[in-house]
Parts: sequence; C-alpha cells; structure tokens
Amino acid sequence: MEALSTSNAAEEKVPGRGLKFNASEGKDDGIGIDKFLRGKVIFISGATGFVGKVLVEKILRSVPNVSKMYLMMRAKDKEAAKQRLKTEAIDFELFKCVKQKYGKYYEAFTMSKLVPVEGNVCQSDLGLEEEIANAIKKGVQIIINSAANTSFYPSCEATLDINAMGPYHLMGFAKMCFKLELFLHLSTAYVNVPRPGRIMEQKLCMTNSMGRESLFSKSPGRFLPTLVLENENKVAAECKKTFANNAVAKKSKELGLQRAKEFGWTNAYVFTKALGEMIIDTMREDIPVVIIRPPAVEGTCKEPFPGWIEGHKSIDPIVSVYGKGKLKGFPGIADNVIDIVPVDMVVNETLAAMTRHGVTRKVDINIYHVSSSISNPLTLQDLCQLFYQHFKSLPCIGANGKHINIQKLKIFASMEEFDAHLLREATTNSSDMNPSGKIETRKFIELAKYLAKVYKPFTFYHYRQTGTPLFRCKLRRTEHLERLWIMILSVKLLTVDICGLYERKLKKLNPTTQNITCDIGVLYKFIGGLANIIALVYDSFSLSSSTFFWDVILFSTNNTQKLLESMSEVEKEKFGFDVKSIDWKHYIVNVHIPGLRRYVMKEKGVSKLTKRVALYDIIVKVIQFYEIILNFPISVVYDKMRYQIMKQRLRSSAV
Repeated sequence: MEALSTSNAAEEKVPGRGLKFNASEGKDDGIGIDKFLRGKVIFISGATGFVGKVLVEKILRSVPNVSKMYLMMRAKDKEAAKQRLKTEAIDFELFKCVKQKYGKYYEAFTMSKLVPVEGNVCQSDLGLEEEIANAIKKGVQIIINSAANTSFYPSCEATLDINAMGPYHLMGFAKMCFKLELFLHLSTAYVNVPRPGRIMEQKLCMTNSMGRESLFSKSPGRFLPTLVLENENKVAAECKKTFANNAVAKKSKELGLQRAKEFGWTNAYVFTKALGEMIIDTMREDIPVVIIRPPAVEGTCKEPFPGWIEGHKSIDPIVSVYGKGKLKGFPGIADNVIDIVPVDMVVNETLAAMTRHGVTRKVDINIYHVSSSISNPLTLQDLCQLFYQHFKSLPCIGANGKHINIQKLKIFASMEEFDAHLLREATTNSSDMNPSGKIETRKFIELAKYLAKVYKPFTFYHYRQTGTPLFRCKLRRTEHLERLWIMILSVKLLTVDICGLYERKLKKLNPTTQNITCDIGVLYKFIGGLANIIALVYDSFSLSSSTFFWDVILFSTNNTQKLLESMSEVEKEKFGFDVKSIDWKHYIVNVHIPGLRRYVMKEKGVSKLTKRVALYDIIVKVIQFYEIILNFPISVVYDKMRYQIMKQRLRSSAV
C-alpha cells in the first residue's frame, strides 16, 4: 500500500469554498433547512445501512425538491447497484409514506432523485468508474459519510478499511469536488471513551488520552493520525501473511482489540471510528466539516412512522432474550443512565447541522452529540421496569403456542451475585437428574473452572483479559474476568451434561425413537446459547471503562441545544430532535419493543395489538381523572369493555 500523506501543496484550490451567504437572510425561517437543501446534489456512502436508509427517506419525504442523491454501495455493476437499492431501500416498509404520497409515480420519482453508484470507501477514488466519478466531482455539493463497520469485535483489517481508510479516501475525493460546500461524517459518541465524567463536543486528539503520551511524545502531532493509520494497515497486512487462512480471522480480531487497547481505546470499533475522525480533521484544510456523534441509536420515535428498526441495536439483545424467557437477570448499577436516541432524531439533527454550517461555509470542524444522558436521562432500573410492563401486557408466544410468562428483570449489583444466579438457574433446570448425574455435573463445573483459568488466553472471549474494570467491587479485575469465564464455560458444560443425560433417558424409554440426536442438538443450541448471549450482551455494552451499565457517562449537548434554539417553530415540528420530548414509557413500551418484535423478531399481529393496548391505557387514565372529579366509580361501568379488549388482545397475540 502506498504511504499515506496529507501533503497537498500541488493540489489546485477548489473554487467556491470559503464563500459565505448572508446569514441574516430569512431569519424568520429559522436556519432554512428547506431552502438550503432545495436543488442540492448530495453524495452518501452507507446509504443502505440503518441510519443511511432513514436519512434518504427523510430527504425524499420532507425535501422532495432536492436535485439528486448519489448513493454509493458495493455491487458487481450498475444493474446490481440498482437492484440492491431497490431491494434494500425503496421497497422497504420504511418508505411507505413516500410511496403513498406519489402512488403509481413512486418508482419514477425515487429513481429520478436517487442515483445508485457502484463503489467502495475502502478503495482510492472510491472505486468509482471514471465517468461517474467525474460527474460527481463536478456537481456534488454535500458529502455524507454514514458507512461504518459497527461490530465490536471485528477483524483488524475490516474495521480499519471502513472506519478509518473510508474517511481517508472520502476526504481525498472531497478535495477534488469543485462545488463542495460541506463534508458531514456520522460517528459515535463513544469515540471519547474512556474519558470519564461529562464529555464535551470537541474534536479528538491522539495524544491527550489514557496511555498515549508515551507512544506519541516524539511524533509530529498534525500528521500523527495518518502515520498511525499507515502503521496499523502494515500491522494488519503482516498478520494476514503470518497466519494460515483458517487462523487469520481469529488472529485479526485479536490483533484489532490488542492494538485498540495499546492506544487507550477499549475495542477496535471505537478506536477506528476515533481514528477516522482524526484523519478527517488532519486532511480537511479548507473544507467545512460537521461530525454527528450519537450514542446508542434505536428505532424510530415518530418518523416516518413509530417503531421501524432494522436488526438488533444496543439494548435489543436483552429485550429479545428477556421477552422469550431466557434471561431473568442482568448485572449493573440500577440508577445508571442508559443513553439511547431514536434514529429519526439523529437524522433530523444531521440535516439541521448540515444546513447551519452549509449556509455559513465557515472553514471549521463542528461536532454535535445527539444524546439523552443529560437532557432526558433513562436509568437501567426504569428501563428494566418498562421491559417488564410491555411483556407482561403482551407476552411472546412459545413453541408450544402458549404465552411465555416473564418475571421482573433482576439487576445484580455484583458479578458474584449474577454468577450465582446463573448457576442456580442451570442447576434448577437439572433438578430431575439422578444423584450420579448431579455428581457428574459438579465435576464438570469444577473442571470448567480449571479449564477457564488455563485456557483463558486462547478461548473465544479471551480479549476480556486486557479489558478495563467492569464492576464496582473490591475484587481485582482478573478475578472478575475469571468469574465471567467460569460462568460461561460452566453453563455450556452443564448444558452438555444435561443434554447427554436427557438423550440417554429418551433412548431407554423408546429405543426406536428417531431424530433424538437432532433434537438434543437443538436443545443444546437453545440452552447453551445463553452463555454466548450473556457474553455478547456484555461485549455490546462494555464499550469503555465507563460502560453503559457500570458507570455514568454524560455527553454534553451544548452545541445541539444552540442548534435547536436557532430553528423556527415550523422547523422544529418538521425536523425536530429535542430528546426532552421523548416519553420513555410510551417509546419503550408502545413503540420500540413492538417495532423490534415486528421487524426483527418477525412476530405477527403486534402493531394492531399495541394500538389497542395504548388506547386502553389512555381510556383508563381518562376514567381515573373523571372518577376523582365526579367521585363516581366509572371503572365499574367500564369493566365489560375492558373484558372485551383483553379477550381480543389474547386472541390477536396468538395469531
């Protein structure tokens, strides 16, 4: 690979940059989002991703007079790119409001505005064909980078390519765009981690965080991010050469985590996203830059309709597993804040920030946290209570066709309590075993403890060995990690023993029974998967020494609040992103979880049922209000109606 460089002395200055509009024009119109985006040519990478889809839909629905949007995606050719756009975006239910608006002209409208282009952020000049690349360079006015590898445990090479090399190649391409007014980068608030306390909306510096001073004390600060990126690519390439093909993936993941920790970050995802931000800042020169940093992004709150989501996001693995009755407790600090934001608010703030700085065109880097941790905090305890409220009213249906009864999710203040809880659950499930089976199970657990210590550096979750402290307890970090290992391995080995015993009993009862091995395999996958689920959930939320659940992270939103205040009332209604307006009970219970169950868990009949329950809740509140005023027990009269609603709820949930 060619050496990376930020030297652009020979590069021609691009006309049109540094110009300013009269900011006082249209002051009554707020910041003028509609006016700014009218006739604009926009280039978007990562348009088929979760946030990218919502962004494209919002522009089509709210600012249809935008000139054109180039949507770059990986594909074999033009036709494949067009087909991917169709199947992964415009045919989605997410776009149903735009489809209803334009009816039979919907496809013609979308294809007149959206131009799918075959490309790759991992390649120089974005891997674009010369003809289309030249057309984009001549016409594009705004570049939005939403492409990212969001895995917390990715291979070193893959995450560097997209999260760090992607911004490098995009910014290099941006410098060749003659009419470019703004470069906008979608990042994550956790690039700041592991800095504790209140985190300000400031750009990152490689040398001013934990453990990095000694690494960079003699390095030139300005070009440091590009030097680090070049070195990381060399390290990744060397890893690929050193190990056999079947070992490269695992070693590359280990290397990614190791390198991230050496530089002071907690995993490869946040490290490469932070590196991407610093690369952009190093290379930008006279290009105005906006960086949007959301924390955990969840399903839509209002737009284009409530509850749309794609794939499991931050809190969703817990929701899914808990609703299915597989998870009865989780470790954490009950009053800690869980920072989540609906995706439609992230998109609205993106458009507002883009407008504000696209109009002024001030050559600077501007950063916005889209966060709820200060403005509208939601605690872990409250979140778990909302989970319970939803699934108590609308339980999931088990394989036997019956409702899955759930209990309140227990919050364990220490790992020891959680460990004991899991083992207690596992042994309870094996209560029907004979004494010899229980003895064998105990032997397996003791063996698991021994193996956990011996093979900790080589097992799947060995990267926890160098992790930051996860628990507010007196025990040393290594002791906590050993307990986590023991917990995972114990549950899995206990499951093997239970499954083996169960299989032997079935064969004794009916030697002619077929497919027993297959059934046992399914049982093992179902029960034993709990250990992996627990560990994966831990990984998802253990982004730093100050994690979602274990310590308080507060992201300052001063810039976001100023941006919101500068908008007109009409703009706030159309492009609102005030997290203070979120009613967490309504959003979690009636919007987010039903959306998750419908679009991710693929359950049927959830949306209609949710509307009925929400209506019922409203009626109950009205009745309670009038009972107080009139001193009359209206609820007695309402009992019959309530019975009919509950009856319909049970019938619908069984669909």
